Amino acid sequence: AARARTAPGHSLCCNPELATSAAECSANYAPVQEALALAASRSTPPPLKHSLDVFQLVEDATTTTLDAASLGALGDACDALDALAKWSASDDGRRTALAPTLASSAAAAAPPPRLLDALQSCTEPGSDDGATQLSSTKFPLLGRLRKKASSARRSVDGRMKSLLVEKKTSGEVPKDATSLNRDGRPVLAVAPSIKHAVGVEVGASRSGATVYVEPHELLPLTAAQRAADAAAAAAEHKLLHALTAVVVEHASDLLAAVAAAAAVDAAAARAALAQDWRASVPTVGDAGVVRLSRA
Repeated sequence: AARARTAPGHSLCCNPELATSAAECSANYAPVQEALALAASRSTPPPLKHSLDVFQLVEDATTTTLDAASLGALGDACDALDALAKWSASDDGRRTALAPTLASSAAAAAPPPRLLDALQSCTEPGSDDGATQLSSTKFPLLGRLRKKASSARRSVDGRMKSLLVEKKTSGEVPKDATSLNRDGRPVLAVAPSIKHAVGVEVGASRSGATVYVEPHELLPLTAAQRAADAAAAAAEHKLLHALTAVVVEHASDLLAAVAAAAAVDAAAARAALAQDWRASVPTVGDAGVVRLSRA
């Protein structure tokens, strides 16, 4: 289990089943023998570095809309499954001849095509905080809405900076007045006596000595910014909902693909242990005898 590269492979190694017949026992050893043969021929499957631990995410998708990070994790899992399936189909069929059981399991690990297409490269780091978000490249309409929102935000920031200088110069606000952000709105910290002249009150300090106002001159720009932000957020939520629906639609096929990949991972892990121990895959008979050759 410690040599498994994925969570499902690890789980499979931790829950072995005893064979009920010699034939079944030999069949259980077959993938290990094939994994050893592939290692000897330097034709091992691509390493499944992704955990493939998708069960909770798939279950969550049935009850809630998945966030971008969860969809990105499922997309990474689909990429790993796709790489394994493509490995089984390459090399002009020589791998199938050398390792038919493993090649069959690897082929069965192919993710549902529609799910792969939907989730592949579907996320990216956010430009502001680096948090995972849906990709502006894969979803160009969302990208355009984000650009519009970003442009509106820059307009507000730029106007606030120039406005603060103008108001200080004209004496409308004290020289030590500062611009802040309160509840997502750009505000100036001013004395209560001038709040109505400067803008719309958004909040006040605990002592009441300072009032936070959104300047009158900014109201059209901030309204446009909020509208642009809302449009981008609505489009993103719609996409998240649609992508979650695709996950639910193909959940059973995805889990079957993960199970097939886990079988390949577990066989590779057992073969790695065999190599570490210099072990041999035994010939299984019905006589109830263990023969240790050259022991």
